[in-house]
Amino acid sequence: GINAEYGDMFSEVKREGEEENKVHSDMAKSEELDKGKMLEMIMEDEQLQRKMFVTAQQEQDKLYKTLSSQIESVQENLILLTILEKSQKEMDQQMVSDVSAQRQRKNRRRRNKMTRRRYC
Repeated sequence: GINAEYGDMFSEVKREGEEENKVHSDMAKSEELDKGKMLEMIMEDEQLQRKMFVTAQQEQDKLYKTLSSQIESVQENLILLTILEKSQKEMDQQMVSDVSAQRQRKNRRRRNKMTRRRYC
């Protein structure tokens, strides 16, 4: 009778409940798996970004060192050029003063000859 019907209904509800629970637990499991995969992907992504950052830093360092050494060599060349230019100017001035001294000596000799001629 009635007890049997209730029993059947109860067992049917129980069965449906269990099925629903199984679906829910399956969903929860797959969600956990998804969370795990997501976490894994996030971690991999972070590692990749760290590597990229480190690589970029290393590249920047290399570039900085290269530029620094180029700047140093340019500065050294400038110093050398400045020294050369100064010594060139000094040599030119020396030559000019030598030439003018020679002219003055020649002119003196000429004047001396002229005055000698006058008196002789």
